[in-house]
Amino acid sequence: MWLKEHKSLILPIAMLAGIIGFNWFYNLMTVVIFTVSIMFFIAYCSLDFRRLRFTKVNIIMLVLHVVLIFVSYFLAKFLFSDIVAKGVLLCVLCPTAASSSAIVILLGGNKEISITHIILDSIMISMLAPLVLSYVEPQNDFSYLLSVITILKKVGPLLVLPFIVAVFFKRLKPKWTLKIAEYNWVSLIFWSVSLIIIFANTTHRIVNADKQYTHDIIIMFITSFIVFLLQFAIGKLLGRKLNQSVSVAQGISQKNTSLGVWLAHTYLSNPLSVVFSAAYSLWQNLINSLQVYLHDKKTQKNIR
Repeated sequence: MWLKEHKSLILPIAMLAGIIGFNWFYNLMTVVIFTVSIMFFIAYCSLDFRRLRFTKVNIIMLVLHVVLIFVSYFLAKFLFSDIVAKGVLLCVLCPTAASSSAIVILLGGNKEISITHIILDSIMISMLAPLVLSYVEPQNDFSYLLSVITILKKVGPLLVLPFIVAVFFKRLKPKWTLKIAEYNWVSLIFWSVSLIIIFANTTHRIVNADKQYTHDIIIMFITSFIVFLLQFAIGKLLGRKLNQSVSVAQGISQKNTSLGVWLAHTYLSNPLSVVFSAAYSLWQNLINSLQVYLHDKKTQKNIR
């Protein structure tokens, strides 16, 4: 099948489609909830739930995420404008993307560590985000408890409902579950649909942005690449020491940018800061595509 043989091309094509067809796709953000849920379901089907444990690796990743949130924001605040600094914060604050589990599986990483981290990181950020965002935008009228509940409502169904359905399938239709697990690469197709919509939404925002923010938008595109490389490199170095290079690198560097879009509109007075997250998504998916290509090429070479 062409799609399976050319998995590394799916994500770049999706991003390009979103940019070109932004007028058609920019207002379909609700579809992203569905596609991400399907991705989690496919990932859960390939899991042995008995191996899901809270390990030392998960603790280290969570602590590192918190450190990166504050270091990156205060450094960006010192170096750049307020809108860029908030863009950096918004992106680094986002929990690990659901798509990272699909990439971890494709690259042969530890899917149990990856899924456990996604769940724990999402819960942690649900608790932390209202505090951090109320600090940078003190005029917000949201109560802390209401904010936590609202964010959990956003990420909870994406984590819990696919889990319940996967458990149901494993119990009653185990052969179906095994078959679904064999086609884990299909997750990339659902993620590509999400990317089309996310990039269309951002392109629409950039096209309609006030020209006074052109310089900030350019800076966000450049700095997002640097921030991604730094987080990816930190994840790789730490992962090698923990013997979990793929899982840690993905867990630290891959961000749930669709949640970032919602957080920007909900908490920030100027949601244009979300351009940073979109630019970050561009870099992370290009690198993911390159990783998948190199991994497939190495696998095919070993088979021969």
